[in-house]
Amino acid sequence: MVGSQLAHYKIVAELGRGGMGIVYKAEDTKLNRSVALKVLPASALASDDDRARFFREAQAAAQLHHPNIATVFEIDEAIPLDEDGSEIGTSDGPRPFIAMEFIEGETLQDFIKKGPMKLTEAVSVAAQVAEALKAAHSKEIVHRDIKSANVMLTKEGVAKVLDFGLAKTNQSTMLTRMGSTLGTVAYMSPEQARGQDVDGRSDLYSLGTMLYEMISGQLPFGGEYEQAVVYGILNENPEALTALRTGVPMGLEWIVNKLMAKEPRHRYQTAADLVADLETVDMSGSGMSRRSMPAAAPLLSAGPGSPAKQDRLIVPVWGWVIAGFALLAAAATGWFVKTVPEPPLQPSVRFSLEVPAEEALDRVNFRALAISPNGERIAYVTRQGIRVRSLADLERSMLLEGISSAINPTFSPDGEWLSFESTTSKDLMRVPIAGGSMIKTADLPGTTTGISWGADGFMYLGLGNGGLGRVSETGGTVEVIHEAGGDWIANPRILPGYRSVIYSVSPATQESEIRIFDLVSAEESMLFAGGFDAHYIKSTGNLIYFWNGSLFELPFDAQTLSLKGGPIPLVDNVSTALFSGAGQFDISDNETLIKLFGSGQSAVGSNLAWLTPDGSVETISPNFRAYWVPRVSPDGNQVAVSTTGRNGAVWVVDASRGTSREFATVRSWPIWSPDGKYLAYGTNAGDILVAQLDTPSEIDTLFTSTGNVTLTDWSSDGRYIVYFTDTAGLSSSNIEYIDVETRETTEFLANDIDTDFGRLSPDRRWMAYETDEEGGKEEVHIRRFPGGGNVLRISNGGGTYPVWRPDGNGLYYATPDQKIVLAEIDADRGTLTSTEIIFEGPLGGVAFPSFGIHPIDGRLLILVPNQPVEDKGRRTTLRRLDFIINWTTELMDR
Repeated sequence: MVGSQLAHYKIVAELGRGGMGIVYKAEDTKLNRSVALKVLPASALASDDDRARFFREAQAAAQLHHPNIATVFEIDEAIPLDEDGSEIGTSDGPRPFIAMEFIEGETLQDFIKKGPMKLTEAVSVAAQVAEALKAAHSKEIVHRDIKSANVMLTKEGVAKVLDFGLAKTNQSTMLTRMGSTLGTVAYMSPEQARGQDVDGRSDLYSLGTMLYEMISGQLPFGGEYEQAVVYGILNENPEALTALRTGVPMGLEWIVNKLMAKEPRHRYQTAADLVADLETVDMSGSGMSRRSMPAAAPLLSAGPGSPAKQDRLIVPVWGWVIAGFALLAAAATGWFVKTVPEPPLQPSVRFSLEVPAEEALDRVNFRALAISPNGERIAYVTRQGIRVRSLADLERSMLLEGISSAINPTFSPDGEWLSFESTTSKDLMRVPIAGGSMIKTADLPGTTTGISWGADGFMYLGLGNGGLGRVSETGGTVEVIHEAGGDWIANPRILPGYRSVIYSVSPATQESEIRIFDLVSAEESMLFAGGFDAHYIKSTGNLIYFWNGSLFELPFDAQTLSLKGGPIPLVDNVSTALFSGAGQFDISDNETLIKLFGSGQSAVGSNLAWLTPDGSVETISPNFRAYWVPRVSPDGNQVAVSTTGRNGAVWVVDASRGTSREFATVRSWPIWSPDGKYLAYGTNAGDILVAQLDTPSEIDTLFTSTGNVTLTDWSSDGRYIVYFTDTAGLSSSNIEYIDVETRETTEFLANDIDTDFGRLSPDRRWMAYETDEEGGKEEVHIRRFPGGGNVLRISNGGGTYPVWRPDGNGLYYATPDQKIVLAEIDADRGTLTSTEIIFEGPLGGVAFPSFGIHPIDGRLLILVPNQPVEDKGRRTTLRRLDFIINWTTELMDR
């Protein structure tokens, strides 16, 4: 567009490109000044709602007048014109733009590329950005994309924050996502990375990341892949600045750590507090500001306007030394009690890993996977050998060399070695993860049924009918420490105190049992029946075990080796081996769970994929769940979807990363609230349940019906939830809707007309639905909502599952032969103008075709069948691993 004119701005040069548009240098021909012109794609404002939202948010940002904020001069849209004043043929219509202050200088990002900044410069820039945020947050404007690329440094050293024109007010909804994540991943706060609502404290976290970068010259969480960076943001602490650079004052490091606290409540609550600390931090390294000692700050705080508030106290370092000796002396005499709080539990995170076909897990009749005790690595068995992955970088895997056939992998207590059984040599082997030669630990008397590496220096072996074995980790002869006596023993693990071993036993005539063997008295005792593969969990002191495809928690006393309560269901869909019935899962010492999905039987799943304009499909993430009825969130970032089968459930899939998490254990049709904060779903018992996206366990029962309830829509204004009911023994169903506020229900159509799959148009004027009211095949009709007017038949020859286009003038539906048809509709007149087949199946994995739609750009999200899981008798192949990081949080909350 260089050389063209946009409104009264003549574009001179291109300055840079980003996910939200292109920035040009332009001349304001009216006021004769240079400006920075950010030009957005024409598709950015696809609807009147988008346009209104954009101008509302940009106008709010234009009210910000501050020396550290790039001033916004104008927000408008215009058609690009060439030098002759003619419309440019490739302009695609009016282009939205923001005219901003043109700043001579360079971005902070470019400045940092030259190396870490002087500490005084870094603190000065951080303080200026904090002042900008202070001004914006006072007007309830959150930036959401604070990063070094969005800060300009003038030649005089003044910091100017850019892109407040794409900010968010507390009263507005999220601006259209145009092809990139809002908030560059490396600078995202944990809540932003999880897709939650954010406030000013998220900006402060991003500023903390930027300050860390200015001081160290690197980002706190690196990685070539977005997934690794997000993992670090959610689960890891950055390397200490004092370890990366000499001379960093402890007070400054404390400020950065507080800014980057995982939980918003543990950060600075306002930018004003941050400014005060940055202004008074002792940069000499010989002392600390009074606010840089969190325990002392409340005792020394002064009230508003007091002299102490203006002249902040600096405590000499020797004062803290004397206080430290006093506390040590007090501790020695016993009257001082340590009151440092435990670090807060981090939220649990669920995601899945789809391994490539060549890395598919094999031999799941034996133990096929393991996680290191520290939760940093996983290992799993493939036909090529054992593969190892780091949880910090799941995109990469390493095939351990020289291992062609192995079962029962297990990590050493420090996670640096891996032990396994070689099925070719029948030996117990171990190999260093970092690389090196394999070492033979022992000859095996037979095939093992589970190996664990105890912290007491022994490896414990299940020997099946051969009993319970033990061998030194340095090598030797396997010692049978307990005879099987006709039973079948598997999966032994040492309990705390190293006195007892817990293991699984399958008696010849009874169901599987969990038993304990006392290494001192050589006595065995039965703990309980109906369980397999018990793990002791340090955080709760309880047991986790597998039974009938699920994991259960069992209250346990490790001192008396006795149970303290009954089993508590935890997780479904844990794979079983075809013959042994063993669950494929493992748990690290920090309670990260890894489990293998699937039953081990042949199954057909379905892939979520975007349908592109040229008719091709772009898979979000392959999986082996049988997905159906996908619903895209209002911001287009997530997909709520149901799974079929006996253990069907509601899942939420991240549309950009492909990761997924289980939301509800009910097999149901989920629907999003218009603000994207809630999901609603129905049950066979007739309940309509609603839960917040971030707290799925806190469920509100909105309504209870007499029949099975299937939810199909939540109106755009949030007022109505549409559903249909059917009762056992009856072949008909009725569309009804409930007023969310009054909880009153209304039938959409009476007269015993069979209707279902009701979907309201975006403007809530029409209801599209499926019915056989004309006899014969199910067809798609539309009627005025809430009532009145003639019916308009949309499909001809069979139609089901109507889905409105975001503009309300188009309606998609599926045909009996799994095609997707687009019906163009004049919504004002209520007439059908044309129909067109836009996709010719198959739409797979479910009893009927279903699909979703991106509520912003109108792309269709379809289900396409994937290949079935191979079932070759005892060599079953499965390709998906599920993870729950920080599982402690869920266990402690139960």
